[in-house]
Amino acid sequence: MIPADEQRARRLSILGAVTRSIASSRTPEAALASIARAGTDLLGAAVTRVWLDDPDARVLRAGATHTARDIAAADERVTLGYGEGIGGRVFMSGEPAYVRDVQKEADWIASQLVRTAGLHGCAALPLASDGHVMGVLILLFDEPVEFPGEEREVLGLLADHAAIALRNAAVFAEDRRARAEAEAAERQYRMLFDGVPIGLFRATPFGVLTDVNTALIEMLGYDDRDALLAASPSSFCMNAMDRDQFVGRLAQEKIVRGFEAPLRRCDGSIIWARVSARVLCDDEGQALWYDGAVEDITELRRIETRFYQAQRIETVGRLAGGIAHDFTNLLTIIRGRSQLVLYRLPAADPNCRDIALIDTSAQRAAALARKLLAFSRQQLLDPRFLNLNTVLQALLRLLLRLIGEDIKITTELAEEIWTVKVDPAQFEQVIVNLAVNARDAMPDGGTIRIGTANVILDEEFVRNHPGSAAGEYVRVAFEDSGHGMPDEVLNHLFEPFFTTKEPGKGTGLGLSTTYGIVKQHGGYIGVTSQLGAGSAFVIYFPRVEAVPDALAGREPGETRSPHGRETILVVEDEDDVRAIEREMLEAYGYTVLEAGHPEVALRIARDRRQPIDLVVSDIVMPGMNGLVLGRKLQELRPAITLMFVSGYSDSRLMREASDRGDVRLLEKPFTPETLARAVRETLEQAVHARTETGEQ
Repeated sequence: MIPADEQRARRLSILGAVTRSIASSRTPEAALASIARAGTDLLGAAVTRVWLDDPDARVLRAGATHTARDIAAADERVTLGYGEGIGGRVFMSGEPAYVRDVQKEADWIASQLVRTAGLHGCAALPLASDGHVMGVLILLFDEPVEFPGEEREVLGLLADHAAIALRNAAVFAEDRRARAEAEAAERQYRMLFDGVPIGLFRATPFGVLTDVNTALIEMLGYDDRDALLAASPSSFCMNAMDRDQFVGRLAQEKIVRGFEAPLRRCDGSIIWARVSARVLCDDEGQALWYDGAVEDITELRRIETRFYQAQRIETVGRLAGGIAHDFTNLLTIIRGRSQLVLYRLPAADPNCRDIALIDTSAQRAAALARKLLAFSRQQLLDPRFLNLNTVLQALLRLLLRLIGEDIKITTELAEEIWTVKVDPAQFEQVIVNLAVNARDAMPDGGTIRIGTANVILDEEFVRNHPGSAAGEYVRVAFEDSGHGMPDEVLNHLFEPFFTTKEPGKGTGLGLSTTYGIVKQHGGYIGVTSQLGAGSAFVIYFPRVEAVPDALAGREPGETRSPHGRETILVVEDEDDVRAIEREMLEAYGYTVLEAGHPEVALRIARDRRQPIDLVVSDIVMPGMNGLVLGRKLQELRPAITLMFVSGYSDSRLMREASDRGDVRLLEKPFTPETLARAVRETLEQAVHARTETGEQ
């Protein structure tokens, strides 16, 4: 008989050991294993097993097991049905069961383990928490056991510890699932957050960044997230006023969309960004976070700038064309009257000098008008099928004399260059204008590089270069090693009268003329430049299939005198211009009929019985353009010859007039002799053409 004090001390020792064992267990499984071990090592059981509830299968499953001697570690039974055996009944009733000798209990379903190991005493205790049974603790002993009250108390405490371990296991499992779900959600959030191709951020209401994604880190050029989070807002916000305005709007409106501002990258370079953000508030409406998105729109702004520049140039071009049109009509009158007066006055007349000065000034004004027309793409062209390599090679000697010996010219001309249809004189003017511009950018000498190549412009190029069109082109690249140009100059480079030169040293029309010539030929011109690194102009002329060119093969007739006796119908809606044209032609012996409107010209052609040898018509007139009038006149009189004069024309009429090989084009303003010679050559070429075709 063990003394009571000793038994009490033993129980305390058992419970303390179990408590320490459970506390030191790192997992719920280890805690249950400690319970099973305590049943055998401290309470003298031969086998201790924990059965755990599987509610989905409605069975108890064998859990932690411990044996005191060389007994099979596990029963062949790994499950117990609800209500099956002592363990199943205890689970269902929630009440413990103590059996002195299971071998003598008829309702005990003896297992192979019980039969072979000769086990007798059995204690089965429910493992419950808050009225919920989670499993059963079973202890089997080698001898029959009476299980007095104190022993049952100790066994109950052991079961309570097991229940605590199970409850902790459930809590732990729930926590582990929650942590796993939280970690999975965090991974998914981070993948989404970092995978978005635009910059994302979270900041405090004081503007301190607390989180940024990969796109924003790369956009601002920082090495990693920590480096950007450590940076102060002033290090990447270019303008404190922009930052204050954005934060102020956000605080007031709670959401801001599309706020545009410059940002400074880590390396000091500047980008333009479009920022949108919203305020996250607590239940009381106090701001907790600012969540926002940042989009790099640097390239978009560059394209928009080009587009607006192209629009601005188009608008100025239309204005310049309209002005130049009226201007050339006035100059035609001034030059024509001056020439006629000089023709009538004796050479010794003291007024001749003043009139000649008027005519000379009108010539200079006419040159200015031609530049405006070139810029506005409304000048008359004489296009030819050309190999631009051939033109450039012939032009090199002139360029060398023009730019000086301290500037070197190198060429890289592609072989098998495609054919283009370009006015050779205008193309030469383009190259000369670029050369003069390059010379002024290299006062101490430098290098000019000229290259050609066949290229195909795709839709992506067109999207990035407003004003261009997809297709096959011949590219002419003109680069210099000069001082370069800043963006504020590039944005106005092709505008007429824009110049960076000192007053009196430039008209500001050279590059605007170049722009107009290229555009009038259906091409595209672009420029890139960097201060200290020179400039590069790239010109694209559309490819054409080479065919015999009537314009290229036409030579002026041999004319000894511009006088004649033919009848000419002059069609011009400006009365003063029409009057000066009539007087000019009459001075050279021609009979002149006048029409101030296309319908009047058609009526004259229908009603007149005598022949009309030539029609000299303006191209642009109200109601009907000169080309339509010409076709109708030739329907009435198939043998009639046409000649057009114009100060300008729109691009469609220009191409149509230029494509006709049987029509002479004369540019305003002109002198009496220029007009008379053009008329004479046109008439003689018409006679020659009819003779060759047998129509004479």
